[in-house]
Amino acid sequence: MCERKIRVKRRSILYLVFCVVILFMAFTPLSRAEFDPESISTPYFLLMDADTGTVIYHKQGDTQFYPASTTKILTCIIALEKTTDLDETFSVGPVTDRGSCMGIREGEKLSMRDLLYGLMLVSGNDAADAIAHKLAGGRSEFAAIMNEKAAEIGMTKSHFMNANGLHNEEHVSTAYDMALLARYAMQNETFRKIVSTEQYTTSPTSKKSNGYTLTNSNRLIATGNGKANIEYEYATGIKTGNTIQSGYCLVASATKNDRNLILVILGDNEYEVASEYRFKNAKSIFEWAFEKLETASAADLGMQTQFTVQVSDASLSDAGSGMLSIVADLSTSSVSMLSDDIAAIKADPSLVTVTIQDADSVKAPVKQGDVIGTVVYSYKGFTFLTADLVASRDVADLATQTTGPEPTLEIIDNEEKSGSWLLVWILLAVLIIVVVLIIMLIMSKKSGRIRARRRGYYVTRKR
Repeated sequence: MCERKIRVKRRSILYLVFCVVILFMAFTPLSRAEFDPESISTPYFLLMDADTGTVIYHKQGDTQFYPASTTKILTCIIALEKTTDLDETFSVGPVTDRGSCMGIREGEKLSMRDLLYGLMLVSGNDAADAIAHKLAGGRSEFAAIMNEKAAEIGMTKSHFMNANGLHNEEHVSTAYDMALLARYAMQNETFRKIVSTEQYTTSPTSKKSNGYTLTNSNRLIATGNGKANIEYEYATGIKTGNTIQSGYCLVASATKNDRNLILVILGDNEYEVASEYRFKNAKSIFEWAFEKLETASAADLGMQTQFTVQVSDASLSDAGSGMLSIVADLSTSSVSMLSDDIAAIKADPSLVTVTIQDADSVKAPVKQGDVIGTVVYSYKGFTFLTADLVASRDVADLATQTTGPEPTLEIIDNEEKSGSWLLVWILLAVLIIVVVLIIMLIMSKKSGRIRARRRGYYVTRKR
Protein backbone atom coordinates (compact mmCIF):
# COMPACT_ATOMS: atom_id res chain seq x y z
CA MET A 1 0.00 0.00 0.00
CA CYS A 2 2.80 2.42 0.91
CA GLU A 3 4.58 1.75 -2.39
CA ARG A 4 1.38 2.44 -4.30
CA LYS A 5 0.92 5.74 -2.45
CA ILE A 6 4.50 6.71 -3.25
CA ARG A 7 3.96 5.90 -6.93
CA VAL A 8 0.75 7.95 -6.97
CA LYS A 9 2.55 10.89 -5.38
CA ARG A 10 5.39 10.65 -7.90
CA ARG A 11 2.91 10.59 -10.78
CA SER A 12 1.09 13.58 -9.31
CA ILE A 13 4.32 15.51 -9.04
CA LEU A 14 5.22 14.65 -12.63
CA TYR A 15 1.80 15.73 -13.84
CA LEU A 16 2.15 18.97 -11.89
CA VAL A 17 5.57 19.70 -13.41
CA PHE A 18 4.21 18.91 -16.87
CA CYS A 19 1.29 21.30 -16.37
CA VAL A 20 3.63 24.07 -15.18
CA VAL A 21 5.79 23.63 -18.29
CA ILE A 22 2.72 23.74 -20.56
CA LEU A 23 1.43 26.87 -18.83
CA PHE A 24 4.84 28.53 -19.15
CA MET A 25 4.97 27.79 -22.86
CA ALA A 26 1.41 28.99 -23.33
CA PHE A 27 2.02 32.29 -21.62
CA THR A 28 5.33 33.06 -23.29
CA PRO A 29 3.66 34.79 -26.29
CA LEU A 30 1.59 36.86 -23.88
CA SER A 31 4.73 38.16 -22.21
CA ARG A 32 6.02 39.31 -25.62
CA ALA A 33 2.71 41.00 -26.36
CA GLU A 34 3.01 42.95 -23.11
CA PHE A 35 6.26 44.58 -24.25
CA ASP A 36 5.93 48.36 -24.16
CA PRO A 37 7.93 50.21 -26.87
CA GLU A 38 7.94 53.28 -24.66
CA SER A 39 10.08 51.40 -22.19
CA ILE A 40 13.18 51.74 -24.36
CA SER A 41 15.37 54.83 -24.09
CA THR A 42 15.88 55.33 -27.84
CA PRO A 43 14.84 58.95 -28.57
CA TYR A 44 13.80 58.50 -32.21
CA PHE A 45 12.27 55.40 -33.72
CA LEU A 46 9.52 54.44 -36.12
CA LEU A 47 7.90 51.16 -37.16
CA MET A 48 6.31 50.95 -40.62
CA ASP A 49 4.32 48.36 -42.54
CA ALA A 50 6.54 47.93 -45.60
CA ASP A 51 3.68 46.75 -47.80
CA THR A 52 1.34 49.71 -47.23
CA GLY A 53 3.60 52.44 -45.85
CA THR A 54 1.41 52.69 -42.74
CA VAL A 55 3.18 53.98 -39.64
CA ILE A 56 2.45 51.48 -36.90
CA TYR A 57 4.25 53.14 -34.01
CA HIS A 58 6.76 55.92 -33.49
CA LYS A 59 8.53 58.12 -31.01
CA GLN A 60 9.53 61.52 -32.44
CA GLY A 61 9.38 59.87 -35.85
CA ASP A 62 9.13 63.19 -37.66
CA THR A 63 11.92 64.98 -35.80
CA GLN A 64 15.17 65.71 -37.65
CA PHE A 65 18.34 63.98 -36.48
CA TYR A 66 21.64 62.69 -37.84
CA PRO A 67 21.24 59.41 -39.79
CA ALA A 68 24.95 58.47 -39.74
CA SER A 69 25.79 55.50 -41.99
CA THR A 70 22.16 54.57 -42.62
CA THR A 71 22.69 57.27 -45.26
CA LYS A 72 24.36 54.57 -47.33
CA ILE A 73 20.95 53.08 -48.11
CA LEU A 74 20.38 56.06 -50.40
CA THR A 75 23.88 55.82 -51.87
CA CYS A 76 23.33 52.14 -52.63
CA ILE A 77 19.96 52.47 -54.34
CA ILE A 78 21.18 55.39 -56.48
CA ALA A 79 24.20 53.32 -57.57
CA LEU A 80 21.98 50.36 -58.44
CA GLU A 81 19.68 52.52 -60.54
CA LYS A 82 22.48 54.36 -62.34
CA THR A 83 24.81 51.44 -63.09
CA THR A 84 24.10 49.32 -66.15
CA ASP A 85 26.85 46.72 -65.51
CA LEU A 86 27.55 46.04 -61.84
CA ASP A 87 30.45 43.73 -62.65
CA GLU A 88 32.46 46.13 -64.81
CA THR A 89 35.69 47.07 -63.01
CA PHE A 90 37.07 50.61 -62.82
CA SER A 91 39.84 52.52 -61.05
CA VAL A 92 38.77 53.95 -57.70
CA GLY A 93 39.09 57.71 -57.23
CA PRO A 94 40.01 59.58 -54.01
CA VAL A 95 38.67 57.85 -50.90
CA THR A 96 38.57 58.61 -47.18
CA ASP A 97 40.12 56.47 -44.46
CA ARG A 98 37.92 57.94 -41.71
CA GLY A 99 35.67 55.68 -39.67
CA SER A 100 34.61 52.24 -40.89
CA CYS A 101 36.21 51.25 -44.20
CA MET A 102 36.57 48.15 -46.35
CA GLY A 103 40.22 49.03 -46.97
CA ILE A 104 40.39 50.08 -50.62
CA ARG A 105 42.83 52.66 -51.96
CA GLU A 106 42.81 55.21 -54.75
CA GLY A 107 43.67 53.62 -58.08
CA GLU A 108 42.56 50.13 -57.01
CA LYS A 109 40.32 48.39 -59.55
CA LEU A 110 36.99 47.02 -58.34
CA SER A 111 33.50 46.44 -59.65
CA MET A 112 30.45 48.40 -58.54
CA ARG A 113 28.94 45.18 -57.16
CA ASP A 114 31.93 44.63 -54.84
CA LEU A 115 31.82 48.26 -53.73
CA LEU A 116 28.12 47.98 -52.86
CA TYR A 117 28.76 44.95 -50.66
CA GLY A 118 31.59 46.84 -48.97
CA LEU A 119 29.27 49.84 -48.59
CA MET A 120 26.39 47.96 -46.98
CA LEU A 121 28.01 45.07 -45.07
CA VAL A 122 30.98 46.73 -43.39
CA SER A 123 29.70 50.29 -43.87
CA GLY A 124 32.70 51.31 -45.95
CA ASN A 125 33.10 55.07 -46.02
CA ASP A 126 35.81 54.54 -48.61
CA ALA A 127 33.38 52.58 -50.79
CA ALA A 128 30.88 55.46 -50.54
CA ASP A 129 33.52 57.93 -51.76
CA ALA A 130 34.48 55.61 -54.64
CA ILE A 131 30.85 55.38 -55.73
CA ALA A 132 30.33 59.15 -55.50
CA HIS A 133 33.37 59.88 -57.68
CA LYS A 134 32.48 57.20 -60.19
CA LEU A 135 28.85 58.30 -60.67
CA ALA A 136 29.06 62.06 -60.17
CA GLY A 137 32.71 63.09 -60.24
CA GLY A 138 32.86 64.17 -56.61
CA ARG A 139 31.31 64.19 -53.14
CA SER A 140 29.26 67.40 -53.44
CA GLU A 141 28.08 66.53 -56.94
CA PHE A 142 26.83 63.17 -55.70
CA ALA A 143 25.15 64.83 -52.70
CA ALA A 144 23.09 66.89 -55.15
CA ILE A 145 21.91 63.67 -56.79
CA MET A 146 21.07 62.26 -53.36
CA ASN A 147 18.88 65.23 -52.49
CA GLU A 148 17.06 65.00 -55.81
CA LYS A 149 16.35 61.32 -55.21
CA ALA A 150 15.27 61.96 -51.63
CA ALA A 151 12.75 64.53 -52.83
CA GLU A 152 11.47 62.08 -55.44
CA ILE A 153 10.91 59.44 -52.74
CA GLY A 154 9.07 61.94 -50.55
CA MET A 155 11.72 62.55 -47.90
CA THR A 156 10.60 66.09 -47.15
CA LYS A 157 12.65 66.62 -43.99
CA SER A 158 15.98 65.23 -45.19
CA HIS A 159 19.11 66.90 -46.51
CA PHE A 160 22.31 65.06 -47.40
CA MET A 161 25.83 66.46 -47.60
CA ASN A 162 27.80 63.29 -48.40
CA ALA A 163 27.46 59.69 -49.54
CA ASN A 164 28.71 58.01 -46.36
CA GLY A 165 26.94 59.75 -43.47
CA LEU A 166 30.03 61.14 -41.76
CA HIS A 167 28.85 63.91 -39.46
CA ASN A 168 27.81 67.27 -40.85
CA GLU A 169 25.41 69.63 -39.06
CA GLU A 170 23.40 70.02 -42.26
CA HIS A 171 23.25 66.29 -42.95
CA VAL A 172 19.88 65.37 -41.39
CA SER A 173 16.86 63.14 -41.80
CA THR A 174 13.99 61.70 -39.74
CA ALA A 175 12.99 58.20 -38.74
CA TYR A 176 9.96 58.53 -41.01
CA ASP A 177 11.99 59.66 -44.02
CA MET A 178 14.50 56.85 -43.51
CA ALA A 179 11.63 54.35 -43.36
CA LEU A 180 10.31 55.74 -46.65
CA LEU A 181 13.79 55.32 -48.12
CA ALA A 182 14.13 51.75 -46.84
CA ARG A 183 10.70 50.83 -48.16
CA TYR A 184 11.63 52.21 -51.58
CA ALA A 185 15.03 50.50 -51.66
CA MET A 186 13.68 47.11 -50.57
CA GLN A 187 11.62 46.96 -53.75
CA ASN A 188 14.90 46.42 -55.62
CA GLU A 189 15.81 42.73 -55.76
CA THR A 190 19.59 43.28 -55.84
CA PHE A 191 19.38 45.64 -52.90
CA ARG A 192 17.44 43.04 -50.88
CA LYS A 193 20.04 40.41 -51.69
CA ILE A 194 22.95 42.62 -50.60
CA VAL A 195 21.50 43.73 -47.26
CA SER A 196 20.44 40.21 -46.27
CA THR A 197 23.87 38.67 -46.94
CA GLU A 198 25.80 37.43 -43.91
CA GLN A 199 29.25 37.36 -45.51
CA TYR A 200 30.67 38.18 -48.92
CA THR A 201 34.09 37.93 -50.55
CA THR A 202 34.90 40.33 -53.35
CA SER A 203 36.69 39.38 -56.54
CA PRO A 204 40.48 39.76 -56.46
CA THR A 205 41.53 43.37 -56.95
CA SER A 206 44.62 44.99 -58.35
CA LYS A 207 45.88 45.44 -54.78
CA LYS A 208 44.36 42.48 -52.94
CA SER A 209 44.77 39.16 -54.72
CA ASN A 210 42.42 37.29 -52.39
CA GLY A 211 39.73 39.95 -52.44
CA TYR A 212 38.04 41.41 -49.36
CA THR A 213 36.05 39.22 -46.97
CA LEU A 214 33.14 41.24 -45.63
CA THR A 215 30.88 40.33 -42.68
CA ASN A 216 27.55 42.10 -42.22
CA SER A 217 27.66 44.57 -39.31
CA ASN A 218 23.91 44.10 -38.78
CA ARG A 219 23.88 41.63 -35.90
CA LEU A 220 20.28 40.70 -36.62
CA ILE A 221 21.73 39.10 -39.79
CA ALA A 222 25.25 37.98 -38.83
CA THR A 223 27.46 37.48 -35.79
CA GLY A 224 30.98 38.86 -35.92
CA ASN A 225 34.00 37.12 -34.40
CA GLY A 226 33.95 37.11 -30.62
CA LYS A 227 30.47 38.60 -30.38
CA ALA A 228 27.37 37.11 -28.80
CA ASN A 229 24.76 35.77 -31.19
CA ILE A 230 21.70 38.05 -31.22
CA GLU A 231 20.57 37.18 -34.73
CA TYR A 232 16.85 37.34 -35.52
CA GLU A 233 15.48 34.57 -37.68
CA TYR A 234 12.95 36.84 -39.42
CA ALA A 235 15.41 39.66 -40.18
CA THR A 236 15.94 40.60 -43.85
CA GLY A 237 18.25 43.65 -43.57
CA ILE A 238 19.19 46.53 -43.70
CA LYS A 239 21.88 48.93 -42.37
CA THR A 240 23.66 50.04 -39.21
CA GLY A 241 25.07 53.48 -38.40
CA ASN A 242 27.15 55.16 -35.73
CA THR A 243 28.87 58.47 -35.08
CA ILE A 244 29.53 60.27 -31.80
CA GLN A 245 26.83 62.83 -32.65
CA SER A 246 24.20 60.36 -33.90
CA GLY A 247 24.86 57.55 -31.44
CA TYR A 248 23.95 54.03 -32.46
CA CYS A 249 21.49 53.82 -35.37
CA LEU A 250 19.77 50.99 -37.19
CA VAL A 251 17.41 50.58 -40.12
CA ALA A 252 16.09 47.03 -39.91
CA SER A 253 13.56 44.94 -41.79
CA ALA A 254 11.81 41.69 -40.95
CA THR A 255 9.28 39.35 -42.55
CA LYS A 256 7.00 36.95 -40.70
CA ASN A 257 3.73 35.32 -41.79
CA ASP A 258 3.76 37.31 -45.05
CA ARG A 259 3.95 40.59 -43.12
CA ASN A 260 6.88 42.90 -43.89
CA LEU A 261 8.03 45.50 -41.38
CA ILE A 262 10.64 48.27 -41.37
CA LEU A 263 12.08 49.71 -38.17
CA VAL A 264 14.24 52.83 -37.88
CA ILE A 265 16.20 53.50 -34.68
CA LEU A 266 18.20 56.72 -34.31
CA GLY A 267 20.13 58.31 -31.46
CA ASP A 268 20.98 55.57 -28.96
CA ASN A 269 23.60 57.31 -26.83
CA GLU A 270 26.75 55.23 -27.11
CA TYR A 271 27.96 56.45 -23.68
CA GLU A 272 24.77 55.17 -22.01
CA VAL A 273 23.97 51.93 -23.85
CA ALA A 274 25.94 49.19 -25.58
CA SER A 275 26.01 48.69 -29.34
CA GLU A 276 23.81 45.59 -29.10
CA TYR A 277 21.03 47.57 -27.36
CA ARG A 278 19.55 48.60 -30.72
CA PHE A 279 19.53 45.02 -32.01
CA LYS A 280 17.88 43.61 -28.90
CA ASN A 281 15.28 46.36 -28.98
CA ALA A 282 14.67 45.73 -32.67
CA LYS A 283 13.93 42.06 -31.96
CA SER A 284 11.56 43.00 -29.13
CA ILE A 285 9.75 45.60 -31.22
CA PHE A 286 9.39 43.27 -34.19
CA GLU A 287 8.01 40.43 -32.08
CA TRP A 288 5.65 42.79 -30.24
CA ALA A 289 4.36 44.14 -33.55
CA PHE A 290 3.92 40.72 -35.16
CA GLU A 291 1.80 39.73 -32.16
CA LYS A 292 -0.26 42.93 -31.97
CA LEU A 293 -0.79 43.82 -35.63
CA GLU A 294 -4.19 43.31 -37.19
CA THR A 295 -5.41 43.64 -40.76
CA ALA A 296 -8.88 45.12 -41.22
CA SER A 297 -11.05 46.17 -44.14
CA ALA A 298 -10.87 49.94 -44.56
CA ALA A 299 -14.60 50.01 -45.26
CA ASP A 300 -15.26 48.64 -41.75
CA LEU A 301 -13.58 51.57 -40.01
CA GLY A 302 -16.54 53.93 -40.56
CA MET A 303 -14.48 56.72 -42.10
CA GLN A 304 -15.97 59.39 -44.36
CA THR A 305 -16.00 58.31 -48.00
CA GLN A 306 -18.28 60.85 -49.75
CA PHE A 307 -17.40 64.49 -50.40
CA THR A 308 -18.77 67.39 -52.47
CA VAL A 309 -16.88 69.68 -54.85
CA GLN A 310 -17.90 72.60 -57.07
CA VAL A 311 -17.41 71.99 -60.79
CA SER A 312 -16.53 75.10 -62.79
CA ASP A 313 -17.98 75.77 -66.27
CA ALA A 314 -20.87 73.41 -65.55
CA SER A 315 -23.95 73.56 -67.79
CA LEU A 316 -26.62 76.01 -66.59
CA SER A 317 -29.11 73.17 -66.84
CA ASP A 318 -27.02 70.82 -64.63
CA ALA A 319 -29.28 69.05 -62.15
CA GLY A 320 -26.91 69.73 -59.26
CA SER A 321 -26.05 73.31 -60.25
CA GLY A 322 -22.43 72.21 -60.66
CA MET A 323 -22.15 70.56 -57.23
CA LEU A 324 -20.64 67.09 -57.64
CA SER A 325 -20.46 64.21 -55.19
CA ILE A 326 -17.10 62.39 -55.29
CA VAL A 327 -16.70 59.02 -53.61
CA ALA A 328 -13.82 56.92 -52.25
CA ASP A 329 -14.35 53.21 -52.77
CA LEU A 330 -12.69 51.46 -49.84
CA SER A 331 -14.34 48.08 -50.41
CA THR A 332 -11.11 46.49 -51.68
CA SER A 333 -8.72 48.38 -49.37
CA SER A 334 -7.30 47.06 -46.12
CA VAL A 335 -5.18 48.55 -43.37
CA SER A 336 -2.57 46.98 -41.14
CA MET A 337 -2.46 48.60 -37.72
CA LEU A 338 -2.16 47.76 -34.05
CA SER A 339 -5.37 46.10 -32.85
CA ASP A 340 -5.86 48.85 -30.24
CA ASP A 341 -5.68 51.55 -32.92
CA ILE A 342 -8.18 49.75 -35.16
CA ALA A 343 -10.60 49.45 -32.23
CA ALA A 344 -10.15 53.15 -31.41
CA ILE A 345 -10.91 54.25 -34.98
CA LYS A 346 -13.99 52.03 -35.21
CA ALA A 347 -15.27 53.53 -31.97
CA ASP A 348 -14.56 57.10 -33.06
CA PRO A 349 -13.81 57.69 -36.78
CA SER A 350 -13.30 61.40 -36.05
CA LEU A 351 -9.85 60.43 -34.73
CA VAL A 352 -8.86 60.10 -38.38
CA THR A 353 -7.76 63.24 -40.22
CA VAL A 354 -9.19 63.35 -43.74
CA THR A 355 -7.48 65.44 -46.45
CA ILE A 356 -8.69 65.92 -50.04
CA GLN A 357 -5.98 66.45 -52.65
CA ASP A 358 -6.11 67.59 -56.32
CA ALA A 359 -9.87 68.22 -56.26
CA ASP A 360 -9.96 72.00 -55.82
CA SER A 361 -10.12 72.92 -59.52
CA VAL A 362 -12.56 70.50 -61.14
CA LYS A 363 -13.75 71.70 -64.56
CA ALA A 364 -16.60 70.43 -66.71
CA PRO A 365 -17.16 68.22 -68.59
CA VAL A 366 -16.97 65.37 -66.08
CA LYS A 367 -17.90 61.74 -66.73
CA GLN A 368 -19.20 59.35 -64.10
CA GLY A 369 -16.26 57.27 -62.82
CA ASP A 370 -13.60 59.90 -63.63
CA VAL A 371 -10.86 60.12 -60.98
CA ILE A 372 -11.24 63.60 -59.54
CA GLY A 373 -8.58 63.54 -56.84
CA THR A 374 -7.39 61.54 -53.85
CA VAL A 375 -8.35 61.30 -50.20
CA VAL A 376 -5.66 60.81 -47.57
CA TYR A 377 -6.50 59.28 -44.20
CA SER A 378 -4.09 60.01 -41.33
CA TYR A 379 -3.93 58.82 -37.74
CA LYS A 380 -1.67 60.17 -35.03
CA GLY A 381 0.07 62.42 -37.53
CA PHE A 382 0.88 59.86 -40.22
CA THR A 383 -0.89 58.63 -43.35
CA PHE A 384 -2.22 55.08 -43.21
CA LEU A 385 -4.43 54.97 -46.31
CA THR A 386 -4.82 56.80 -49.63
CA ALA A 387 -7.69 56.25 -52.07
CA ASP A 388 -8.90 57.65 -55.39
CA LEU A 389 -11.99 59.85 -55.46
CA VAL A 390 -14.33 59.22 -58.42
CA ALA A 391 -17.21 61.23 -59.85
CA SER A 392 -20.67 59.89 -58.99
CA ARG A 393 -22.36 61.31 -62.14
CA ASP A 394 -21.86 63.22 -65.41
CA VAL A 395 -21.55 67.00 -65.41
CA ALA A 396 -21.93 68.67 -68.83
CA ASP A 397 -20.12 71.90 -69.68
CA LEU A 398 -21.54 75.26 -70.80
CA ALA A 399 -21.26 74.38 -74.49
CA THR A 400 -24.04 71.85 -73.99
CA GLN A 401 -26.53 74.79 -73.81
CA THR A 402 -26.42 75.21 -77.62
CA THR A 403 -27.50 71.66 -78.28
CA GLY A 404 -31.18 70.84 -78.97
CA PRO A 405 -33.55 71.07 -82.03
CA GLU A 406 -32.00 72.05 -85.33
CA PRO A 407 -31.99 75.84 -85.91
CA THR A 408 -33.93 75.47 -89.21
CA LEU A 409 -36.67 73.56 -87.47
CA GLU A 410 -36.76 76.20 -84.80
CA ILE A 411 -37.14 78.96 -87.41
CA ILE A 412 -39.89 77.12 -89.26
CA ASP A 413 -41.72 76.54 -86.05
CA ASN A 414 -41.46 80.22 -85.14
CA GLU A 415 -42.76 81.29 -88.57
CA GLU A 416 -45.73 78.98 -88.24
CA LYS A 417 -46.46 80.34 -84.80
CA SER A 418 -46.07 83.95 -86.09
CA GLY A 419 -48.47 83.32 -89.01
CA SER A 420 -51.11 81.85 -86.75
CA TRP A 421 -50.95 84.73 -84.32
CA LEU A 422 -51.13 87.31 -87.19
CA LEU A 423 -54.36 85.77 -88.47
CA VAL A 424 -55.85 85.92 -84.99
CA TRP A 425 -54.93 89.58 -84.63
CA ILE A 426 -56.44 90.45 -88.04
CA LEU A 427 -59.71 88.73 -87.19
CA LEU A 428 -59.79 90.44 -83.84
CA ALA A 429 -59.19 93.85 -85.46
CA VAL A 430 -61.98 93.28 -88.00
CA LEU A 431 -64.35 92.26 -85.24
CA ILE A 432 -63.53 95.38 -83.27
CA ILE A 433 -64.11 97.60 -86.32
CA VAL A 434 -67.48 95.96 -87.01
CA VAL A 435 -68.55 96.40 -83.40
CA VAL A 436 -67.50 100.05 -83.47
CA LEU A 437 -69.43 100.68 -86.70
CA ILE A 438 -72.55 99.06 -85.32
CA ILE A 439 -72.30 101.15 -82.16
CA MET A 440 -71.82 104.33 -84.25
CA LEU A 441 -74.84 103.48 -86.41
CA ILE A 442 -77.04 102.90 -83.41
CA MET A 443 -75.89 106.13 -81.81
CA SER A 444 -76.54 108.03 -85.05
CA LYS A 445 -80.16 106.84 -85.28
CA LYS A 446 -80.82 107.64 -81.67
CA SER A 447 -79.45 111.18 -82.10
CA GLY A 448 -81.79 111.76 -85.13
CA ARG A 449 -84.84 110.82 -83.14
CA ILE A 450 -83.93 113.15 -80.37
CA ARG A 451 -83.48 116.08 -82.77
CA ALA A 452 -86.83 115.34 -84.40
CA ARG A 453 -88.61 115.38 -81.08
CA ARG A 454 -86.99 118.67 -80.17
CA ARG A 455 -88.11 120.27 -83.42
CA GLY A 456 -91.74 119.18 -82.79
CA TYR A 457 -91.65 120.61 -79.31
CA TYR A 458 -90.51 124.07 -80.41
CA VAL A 459 -93.14 124.25 -83.19
CA THR A 460 -95.97 123.44 -80.73
CA ARG A 461 -94.77 126.13 -78.29
CA LYS A 462 -94.80 128.81 -80.95
CA ARG A 463 -98.30 128.06 -81.84
